[in-house]
Amino acid sequence: GVRKLALNLGAYVDIRKEKRERDIHKDIVPAMGGLAIFISFVITSLFAIGINSHIIGIILGGSVILITGIIDDIYELSPLKKFFWQLISAIILVIFGFYPKVITNPFGAQPISLNKINLSFTIFGESFIIPIFAIIFTILWVVILENTINFLDGLDGLASGVSGIAALVLFGIAAEPIFLSKSSTAILALIFAGAIFGFLPYNFYPARIFLGDTGSMFLGYMLAVISLLKAAKIPTAIIVLGFPILDLIWAVVRRSYRRKFPTNADREHFHHL
Repeated sequence: GVRKLALNLGAYVDIRKEKRERDIHKDIVPAMGGLAIFISFVITSLFAIGINSHIIGIILGGSVILITGIIDDIYELSPLKKFFWQLISAIILVIFGFYPKVITNPFGAQPISLNKINLSFTIFGESFIIPIFAIIFTILWVVILENTINFLDGLDGLASGVSGIAALVLFGIAAEPIFLSKSSTAILALIFAGAIFGFLPYNFYPARIFLGDTGSMFLGYMLAVISLLKAAKIPTAIIVLGFPILDLIWAVVRRSYRRKFPTNADREHFHHL
């Protein structure tokens, strides 16, 4: 039902009568797939986990990305405006406590501390400590993954397939204590993977519906969220998404060298070669 809604809504609001320079598909296809994934994820998460501060933060930040993507899919936002709202989605997560103090170390037993730089101050006798480095790291990580999956979304089923696999890997890493502690991280990862794989058959070639920026940015956003939870499985996400992240880095270098904004779209990604 949700996917039928997305198909109908996508067909109604998709106004791309003319192909953009970066598009390689021949037909006009609805680009509201992200709406289906978002609604499926939110409804299932609320039923399975309930309402808490983390869920509220995830939904609020995700809503910012969803609305940004919908507007971009219809009117094509400038790269700078899109980047601004990506930052806002990351800042919302920080406000709701999504900044890890440590991240797991794939090369040793000791985790890597992110409490390197802190800002301490006192107001009305109350002491506050703001982990500056951890917050900056978190914002960068969220924006990087949002753009990594957004850049990857160039072939039918590619971004959704890779994101689904990454979500399952993160579930596997977080699921070890699930039967003992009912790990919300593992549950979130499994719900997210289920939402993606429920959509994927509609996105395989020839795609009946595209993720659009609505979906691709939300997929990156959620992968960032899940990898930030618990002991921060960021190294795992880097390993799973290594190739797409390299593509992102190369795209930023390439466009910066040509004096273009790093998130300007083109057809020179690895999957276009």
